[in-house]
Amino acid sequence: MMSLYDVPLLKIPVDGEGGSNVIRNLKECSKDISSLMIWTDCDREGEAIGFDVIDAIGKESLEIYRAKFSALTKKDIEDAIDNLEKPQKSLSDAVKVRQEVDLRIGASFTRFQTLALKKELPNEKSVLSYGSCQFPTLGFVV
Repeated sequence: MMSLYDVPLLKIPVDGEGGSNVIRNLKECSKDISSLMIWTDCDREGEAIGFDVIDAIGKESLEIYRAKFSALTKKDIEDAIDNLEKPQKSLSDAVKVRQEVDLRIGASFTRFQTLALKKELPNEKSVLSYGSCQFPTLGFVV
């Protein structure tokens, strides 16, 4: 029997609103390109989105660049275009690891919490969800 921590994760775009249509559009729009310039937020999540785009396009021979900016002023945009970088896989990988840890811990604790509190809340029919960033955020609010 496999545990939650042994099961490989699969990232599959969903059909319908956005999902596979976005992938299809990316492939269609990129079929005749020789280079790609990624313009996403200047953070690790932006880097991960960039690699999702790269993976969706599926072209190994592209010249790929990353524009780094954190504001939409003329100066920031010009600085970004003048200082293009190569995307950093290690930053993207860090996001993917954090997402996996969040998913696995969140699923484990949600299951534990739901089963443990069933006796205390007998009329509760829903799952009592836990997210690893919900508690620190709640601490700020409180």
